[in-house]
Amino acid sequence: MPSKKHGIIKENSNTVYIEQERKIDNMIEKTCREKNTTLYKVQKADIKNVRFEKQKYRFDYKQYRDIELNLRGKKQVQNASLVLNCCEILNKKGYDIPEEAIRKGLETVIHRGRFEIMHESPTIIFDGGHNEEAIKNLKQTVDMCYKEFKKIYVISVLKSKDYQKVLDNLLEETSIFIFTNGNDSKRYTDCHTMYQYAKQKNDSIEMYEMELENAVQFCKEKIDYVSFIIGSFYIYGSVKKILEV
Repeated sequence: MPSKKHGIIKENSNTVYIEQERKIDNMIEKTCREKNTTLYKVQKADIKNVRFEKQKYRFDYKQYRDIELNLRGKKQVQNASLVLNCCEILNKKGYDIPEEAIRKGLETVIHRGRFEIMHESPTIIFDGGHNEEAIKNLKQTVDMCYKEFKKIYVISVLKSKDYQKVLDNLLEETSIFIFTNGNDSKRYTDCHTMYQYAKQKNDSIEMYEMELENAVQFCKEKIDYVSFIIGSFYIYGSVKKILEV
């Protein structure tokens, strides 16, 4: 919960929150006191043994051991820990949520558009993250789960977003980059603008300008690569249709 979100805390309620930097923690704690709200803070130190096995994350949290999570990304592990905390609170309030049900929910949960595997053989992953923090989280997850794989990035960025920060966090010589105009050239940063910026940053990187459909087809033909289609949630439906053909 970023500092600007502390205003959503309700009076006389319960707030579950994962620890952040100290000044944000202080703000959350102060707001909870003022609103007579019980604060349950997830300590990052309680999240242990995080690993990625067979396309799923596994981790321990407090008394829970070997939790399996069908979402990718360390942030998702933190979110799952919030879920475990919430279930504990609800059980204490008289609700009956068996551990087996909690585990099954986390093992099968799907978050459409967030590091979602949309195609296998070759693996094509969709992630709609389009700001600097989301891209950093994406890169961290890619490095943890697919570090040894050859990679393709298909990038479409809305004009309202900072494409330079997106590219600054992604550009690397070992990957192929494809820039597109998304599914609406009027709404998206021109692919040639992104191409030129990337070339200026590192002209030794393999990169292309393509229509979205051609870019997705390109990924389907690269059997020995893992592809990541990123930069906008609004192309999700278009990508899905292309992959179904």
